[in-house]
Amino acid sequence: MPFNKEVRINQEWDALAPKDWGVKKHADERAMLSGLLEDSESLAGLVSGNFGLNGGFAHTNLGVATDRRLIFLRQTKRANDVVSLPYETIESFSGNTGLMGGVVKGSAGPKGRFEMRDIYPKKQAESFADTVQALITQLRKRGLPTPEVAPPEIAMPVSVELTESDVTGTVSVEEHSLVPTGEPVGVMVSKESRLEADWNALAPSDWGSKKHANERGMLSGLLEDDEHLECLISGDFATDSALLSHTNLGVATDRRLIFLRQTKRSDEVVSLPYATIDSISCNIGLMSGVVKGSDRRKGRFEVRNIYPKKQAELFAETVQPHLTDEPVAVEEPVSAATDVPVSVVVSKESRIEQEWASLAPMSWDSKKHANEREMLPGLLADNELIECLISGSFKNTDWGGSNTHLGVATDRRVVFLRKTRRASEVIEFPFDAISHISSNTDGDIEVSAQGKGRFAMQGIRPKERAQAFVVAIQPRIAVAQEGKPSPESKEDRIDREWNDLVPEGWGNFKNKVMLSGERSMLYRLLEEDEHLECLVGGKFGPDLGRSHIARDKSLHSGVGVATDRRVLFVDSGIASAEVAEMPYTSIEAISYSSGISLAGLKISARGSTSIQMEMIRSMGEAKVFADAVRKHLNTGQTAGTTVVQTASAMDELEKAAALYERGLLTPEEFAAKKAQLLNS
Repeated sequence: MPFNKEVRINQEWDALAPKDWGVKKHADERAMLSGLLEDSESLAGLVSGNFGLNGGFAHTNLGVATDRRLIFLRQTKRANDVVSLPYETIESFSGNTGLMGGVVKGSAGPKGRFEMRDIYPKKQAESFADTVQALITQLRKRGLPTPEVAPPEIAMPVSVELTESDVTGTVSVEEHSLVPTGEPVGVMVSKESRLEADWNALAPSDWGSKKHANERGMLSGLLEDDEHLECLISGDFATDSALLSHTNLGVATDRRLIFLRQTKRSDEVVSLPYATIDSISCNIGLMSGVVKGSDRRKGRFEVRNIYPKKQAELFAETVQPHLTDEPVAVEEPVSAATDVPVSVVVSKESRIEQEWASLAPMSWDSKKHANEREMLPGLLADNELIECLISGSFKNTDWGGSNTHLGVATDRRVVFLRKTRRASEVIEFPFDAISHISSNTDGDIEVSAQGKGRFAMQGIRPKERAQAFVVAIQPRIAVAQEGKPSPESKEDRIDREWNDLVPEGWGNFKNKVMLSGERSMLYRLLEEDEHLECLVGGKFGPDLGRSHIARDKSLHSGVGVATDRRVLFVDSGIASAEVAEMPYTSIEAISYSSGISLAGLKISARGSTSIQMEMIRSMGEAKVFADAVRKHLNTGQTAGTTVVQTASAMDELEKAAALYERGLLTPEEFAAKKAQLLNS
């Protein structure tokens, strides 16, 4: 009679489950196993705890170790959650016990990091980890070549041969000795065991078993299989951009420095390859030691309050021999059979992960821009490389309003992105379209491009990062635009024309301190091919024919703008903006007048209320503006439009007389107009 799989699973469960689980513990998940496991797949270990992938945690899951894989599963009313990790994909696995519960953690290629916390009883975590490590070791012994180790010399009797005299009852015994043959005997030492031995040899004697136990558990997943520990320190770690943090573990390996700290919320890791470290030194104080150095990408770093203080000196002496100005020769892997270099394919996701780890500021933790980080593989091309990262308050300078964005400089463009639960926002600037980019010492950058407008990112920290971002991409922009006319955005063109037209007497107007709001409004009001021709500043409003106009609260302080197709009066305002528009085709007349110290303008138009502007700084400014407008009225031309005038000279004279009576023409202007019409 064949053995029933369900019966076997139940028997193995009863033998492996902790005594305090009871019958109802994970009963739903237990029932799922029959459908999940192969007929010949056996249970080897069980745990229960809070399971998570890549830093996120779900509700309580069942953890199952079989003879061929790890399974984490949970059944709810809505769905069944199952994560299956074959042993051949697991890169590292470890377990430890805390004050209350146990923890098992590891990493698997396609899934990334995984972890189960709050395991009770906590010793179950260590037992589960030992079981999994033994199964992985057995798998590796079967599938991987073993390293060469000198064989021990052993002499012992190993065999007994029976001769024909056995028939008569006499036994002849011949002893044979095992003679060393020189063939290597394979001995497999797991990475976890090697790290354990290195830690015990290097940790200061006063640390104890609980000192940095959490960080110690992280090392298996952080280090490469052939990477070795060389020195350990503990102290308060700091960078250029962050104040002293809590106690960190400092690790010197044979290829880099690592500073790490594990909390309940996140894992903080800073990795500094020796190739990027410029210097390292130590100071010994009365009570403790200090290690400090500088890295070309991360800036300055420092570890204070190191005990025992001599450990700081030992740490610096260990690292210094690794720092050299000579380039390190890297040998390409070679195929033993063909002597042809073996090409190593790195996935785009892995490459982006490596670039992020090396470029992100040291003050960023693992959760900083995690959502935007996940967007990058879908945004970047396969061969597009990241060159700099920044974070700050990003906004369009015309619209106002801002949100924190990630800024990414690649080898071909600049991208600003932000991801929320509702939507993803991506704004990109190809290098060949960027017309302007700059930074200041406050940690702000400004960028503008054709067809995009002008944007700014403010509050970048550390402040020096803003300048580094601009410096990183300026050579790329120069190469992309080589041989091409420099692109000029509408905003840059308006700024250039504004600065050329601002009267000298305006002073701060030209330096963006005053009327910057009105100038920004022009970015939206003007057409792409519409050009500024003249500017005038003062108070404007409808022509109500009243005196003491400067005191009229209905007037707006702003700027008058004459373009190549219309007149605009603009006030950005404090509470609300005000815009008055008069196309040249609708303007009948414009006049200017002078008071005791200030000048004024009046413009009348067909079918609309006349506009007046007072408090103009000088008669000269008013006249220049009026002449710029009259140029379009005299020719009857506007951009793209021709106005044909058919009125007789007498009709024109009557109109001029009416304007004179209304005060829209001065006596001199009326006399000149009258002479012109009578002589025509």
